[in-house]
Amino acid sequence: MVACWAGIAQACDILDDQGAVLKIDRRAFIAAGTAGVLAPGMALAAEAGSPILSALSAFVPDYLAARNAPGLILGMADARGWSETARFGVADLEAGRPIGASERFHIGSISKSFAALMIMQLVEEGKVRLDADITSYLPGLPLKTPFGPVTIHHLLCHASGLPESASAAGWPDRTIEQTWAPGSRYYYSNLAYEWLGRVVAVRGGEPWSVALRRRILDPLGMTETSALIGAGMRHLEVPSYARREDDRPYPRMGALTRAAPLSFHAASGCIASTASDMNRYIMMMVRRGQGPNGRLLSAENFALMTKQHIKTGGPDSKSGYGYAWMTDMIDGKPVIRHTGGMESFMSSIHIDLDAGFGAFASINAQQNYRPVPVTAFATKLYRAAATKGAVPKAPVVDPDADLVPADYVGDYSHADGRRITVTASGKRLSFSVDGKVHALESLGDDKFVCRDPAWRLFTFLFTRAKRASEVAKGKANPVLALSWARDSYLRPGATMPALAEGDKVALTPEQLRSYEGYYAVGRGWTTSVRVVVRGGRLWVDSFDGIAPLASLGSDRFRPADEPAIPDTVAFSADTVQPRTVDASGTVLIRLGDPFFELA
Repeated sequence: MVACWAGIAQACDILDDQGAVLKIDRRAFIAAGTAGVLAPGMALAAEAGSPILSALSAFVPDYLAARNAPGLILGMADARGWSETARFGVADLEAGRPIGASERFHIGSISKSFAALMIMQLVEEGKVRLDADITSYLPGLPLKTPFGPVTIHHLLCHASGLPESASAAGWPDRTIEQTWAPGSRYYYSNLAYEWLGRVVAVRGGEPWSVALRRRILDPLGMTETSALIGAGMRHLEVPSYARREDDRPYPRMGALTRAAPLSFHAASGCIASTASDMNRYIMMMVRRGQGPNGRLLSAENFALMTKQHIKTGGPDSKSGYGYAWMTDMIDGKPVIRHTGGMESFMSSIHIDLDAGFGAFASINAQQNYRPVPVTAFATKLYRAAATKGAVPKAPVVDPDADLVPADYVGDYSHADGRRITVTASGKRLSFSVDGKVHALESLGDDKFVCRDPAWRLFTFLFTRAKRASEVAKGKANPVLALSWARDSYLRPGATMPALAEGDKVALTPEQLRSYEGYYAVGRGWTTSVRVVVRGGRLWVDSFDGIAPLASLGSDRFRPADEPAIPDTVAFSADTVQPRTVDASGTVLIRLGDPFFELA
């Protein structure tokens, strides 16, 4: 860890447009902050690396090891023109090959900020209105709006009341219906940005990829960025990885396998880029819309894009969402940020507009987390350098640092008399049944996995008295129950708390059991799910989560752990053919009973 900021105190070598070296004193460099902007084309010259990068270089390898990640790219830039990149780990696990400087990473939902920027450009051109009904631009949408029109503004800030994704192509009823009044609640929707990408094409008069290159990539000199993910750019992207066993809860240190090639063309997440190119994007952002050769967006509309339009957290939270940017706080100071997850990539970006700094990181694997600690730490380091403050401590790399084993320890009983006893040794939990002890591994959020063959196919879920969002910080929220597969076990005297969403149509036990099964598909974000009946409800269990379902009738359900979630889970009719289920736009086919396991 770097002890001080002496390295930045030295004069930095900056190149001007003609390649001449300019000497910028550290005092002027820091004091200027966002007040001034270097001439177009200026960039930090190649050198040993800043103390900021040194501090990150001491943290990132341990972070990747704790997260079982192959490799990571990092980009940092500021409004004065300083930029730095770094590569950690490997591109190829088998060969141990390091990551190449020009190998592209899928940035996932960070792509949404590019879409929002182009929408705001069209607003400036008078071709799009923020208060316009989306159906006035895309009249063919299969959309029902019983709670009021869905506007461009609603779509930009995820306040439309629409689902995260649409039903898969070919599904019998693809009508999309909002669940609450637009503007009243936040719910993240990839579908919203798929539609906004279409608006860019329809109102701008050119395909999304052409518009992206003409409006953003070319003006910023982002020559190492792909506007679409597919066969034509596959030779440019870094090898990437996914969980090897996708038919069960995935442990944090689970085995990885090379990911299959992906084609993805929706504006919700279709961009692949390098750290160097993302630094060019960051520079435009921290300069509040100013590119190297002119403005990409007016200061007024940039401010509108990056302000908070809707709250996203609980009652005490200050987090919110603007137009494709999360609004948040780090150490009491505002930032905008976003994350991105693809089938085999995870990314994070932080932009500190007040300090004039941004950081981007991406990992070439998908394990259900994002490298947020890396970009957040980079932001803290830059702030400390700018204010000559103490070097901040590196984030804790242990993902179970906040785990409180005592919350879970105790006896749990099933209604039929069976018992499970949970014990702890340090941070490690175990459970015993009939005198045999089995280890549990934390997945976070009260979820655990057991690798024993008899217990590995389903998530161990501990249920607390209240949902985390309903409990003020520091207040008690005791664990009441432990569930696995079809069974729930209660602590002495406890009762299972009610789910947030009730059934709209009551189903008999026989009807519920008809949906049980192991459903799978060859590839996609959701490759397999296990559906069981537990406590009179269907539960869907997969490698990336577990959720109860509320019946809507007609073979349709919605998640029941939050009220009125717009997404639905739809099963095909029960016929002589195997049932299928549409989960988040992916259709999976029933291969066997819930405990089915490929040999």
